[in-house]
Amino acid sequence: MERVQVFAPATVANLGPGFDHLGVAISGLGDALLAEITPTGRVTLASVTGLTDGIPTDPEQNTASLAAKAALRLLGRKEGVNLHLHKGLPIGSGLGGSAASAVAGAWAVCCLFGRENKELAFRAALEAEAAVSGIHADNVAPCTFGGMVLVNEDPSHWERLPVPRRLRLVLALPSLKVITRHARQILPERVPLSASMANSARLATMVAAAYRGSVRDFAAAIKDEIVEPVRAHLIPGFYHVKEKALEAGALACSISGAGPAIFAVADDELIAQRVACSMKEAFAAFGCNAVAFVTRVDRRGVRVVSPKWRDRKTFAGPQLLKQVHGENRERIERGNAL
Repeated sequence: MERVQVFAPATVANLGPGFDHLGVAISGLGDALLAEITPTGRVTLASVTGLTDGIPTDPEQNTASLAAKAALRLLGRKEGVNLHLHKGLPIGSGLGGSAASAVAGAWAVCCLFGRENKELAFRAALEAEAAVSGIHADNVAPCTFGGMVLVNEDPSHWERLPVPRRLRLVLALPSLKVITRHARQILPERVPLSASMANSARLATMVAAAYRGSVRDFAAAIKDEIVEPVRAHLIPGFYHVKEKALEAGALACSISGAGPAIFAVADDELIAQRVACSMKEAFAAFGCNAVAFVTRVDRRGVRVVSPKWRDRKTFAGPQLLKQVHGENRERIERGNAL
């Protein structure tokens, strides 16, 4: 295979008490990448398009090229690759944009050389993430393998969890940026034993509820006494948005990753659409534009989406956020009117 095009989905990490351990891949949003074999022995980043604001074009700083380089080394290949990255996820969104680029770069290299080994791609992507912003396996794992993933303290040990059939995720992405490094720097180094015990119990409850297929029990445990209170001030109107989401029927609501994206949980499509509309309006009340939409869990993870480079418009691009919102607008408004 001389060239390959792949798509890596967005992710929602932490999911309340699951800080650094629990993440889920979501449908619809993500990064796309075209990779071509070259005889140079180097990894080059030929183009970066889409939501490029703040995205490094230096191949030594971009997670897509760093992961591709790591994958080539793990595969023992001496060839080079040329990459065309199309960002469908803005940097600092809380939706795993850095992880998606890394996973796309690693998986593209694996596919180019006929070694479709997701474990190897996972290791390469983790290495790239660590070099840029620290290890975020709770984003990288679900992006790679799909579904909902529980990651151990040792990232090489992970467990794919069953996804409750009726689970709906509502995402509200405001026009803000939160830098992950800063969001981690403000976290407390020590926490009360009672808060640690409560979060541990809730995470265990979420895992048990996932195996039972209960969305309501899963959502009931999404309460975080450690990370959410510290990061809430990074998102203007967070508690107002959360309150309005719950009033509209959401079963739970919290920060996605480091933010500023906020996720809510529902088990009914119409209610989920109402929640999306309410969250968007709540952000607007604080003078902040936001895109809000309903999505489900992406069970496939990173994958090849086309065997040929045709047109960059086939990539998930900046228009995808508008497209998703546009597709849902009529249903959101109809649900809100009921």
